[in-house]
Amino acid sequence: MTPFFECMTPGFNGAVVELKERMMKVMRALRTLESATLDGQRIYYNHIRPHQALNGKTPAEAAGLESHSGPNKWLDLLQQAARQRAI
Repeated sequence: MTPFFECMTPGFNGAVVELKERMMKVMRALRTLESATLDGQRIYYNHIRPHQALNGKTPAEAAGLESHSGPNKWLDLLQQAARQRAI
């Protein structure tokens, strides 16, 4: 473990300040739950990204909610959303 006095160097302090600034940018972008960034991440995590613990399936596939046969899951999801919106 690094002694406290070594952490108080100007270089270390600069790294902490930079990390804080980056985190503040992320928090500003995610201020509301309706954020497009957050929605896109949720869609990616649940419908596109395969999970090792689910034997390469997405959470949606593991739950039996969908099956995409095409190679482009993003395109399939967009087409499905457009069809549902048209109804």
